[in-house]
Amino acid sequence: MPNNPYNLPTVMQGIEHIEAFIKVLREELELVDRADLQIFSFETVDARLLDYLADQFDMLGFNGWVLADTEEYKRELLKNAFRLHSLQGTRAGIIEVLKRLGFTNVQITEGWENFDDGSDEPDVNPWAHMKIEYELADSRELTALIAQNLNGLVETYKRASIKVVSSSYRIPPKDSGTFADYVEVLIEVV
Repeated sequence: MPNNPYNLPTVMQGIEHIEAFIKVLREELELVDRADLQIFSFETVDARLLDYLADQFDMLGFNGWVLADTEEYKRELLKNAFRLHSLQGTRAGIIEVLKRLGFTNVQITEGWENFDDGSDEPDVNPWAHMKIEYELADSRELTALIAQNLNGLVETYKRASIKVVSSSYRIPPKDSGTFADYVEVLIEVV
């Protein structure tokens, strides 16, 4: 049996240009850092690849990427992509994706009978209405674009039958104020 250092099929053994190609290919592969090939290790993958991975794992746009404004949030979304997709259409899905994006204190009230604002009950499906209250972390600021993106994200993760009727935001004071000093912003969703 002839010597077969490149583990070639019998019909290719002894063909010089094929063996030369395999030899060069192996030498080049030895130069590659194998750590660079572990692209699904989201904690260590090169940050330039995060957008491509977000596309591959369907996390772009209102699936979360639109609010992932730091590398940390992007990596967190990618690590939890499968879980977040499995939770879409649930209240837990909304809370989970917002938690991954740094919105840790989110209150969701579903069903008109649970609203305490004194507004008139709708004629159709009073159970299918939702209000959301966000408390922004110190690292987050509220802009019109962020509020719009939060509404789009919630639309993506909520059940299709639910209508979001309002979103409100509590913004903590920059100095050491109390909870009563929080600024409240209410945005009616139309």
